[in-house]
Amino acid sequence: MQSAERAARNESVFRELNEQLDAAASGLPDGVRGFVCECANIACTAVVAVSAGDYEEVRRHPDRFIVAADQSHVEPAFEDVIVRRPTYWVVQKKGTAGEIAEDLDPNS
Repeated sequence: MQSAERAARNESVFRELNEQLDAAASGLPDGVRGFVCECANIACTAVVAVSAGDYEEVRRHPDRFIVAADQSHVEPAFEDVIVRRPTYWVVQKKGTAGEIAEDLDPNS
C-alpha cells in the first residue's frame, strides 16, 4: 500500500496534466472530454470521459480527484468515493493526504 504523501503527490501529477489538457481544449463546446485518471497509481493509463463542467466542479475542491469507475483506482486508506458516475468516480482525500493535496494544488 502506498503512503498518503505518495498517493497525494501522484494524483496531483495527473491533475496538473489534466489542467494542461483542459487549457489546450479551451474554445471547444462544453462537451465531454477525455481526462487521464487521477488515481494514485502513477502507471495508470486509464482515460475517463467527463464533461468540462463536471471537471471544473471537481477542481473547485483541491482534495478531490477524478478516477476511473472501478474500485481498483481507489485507495480507501487515504480517500473516499463521494460521487459515482458511469464513466468516472470522484474521490476525496482524507487526513494527511487531503492536506498534502491542498498544499500541492496550484489554484489554492
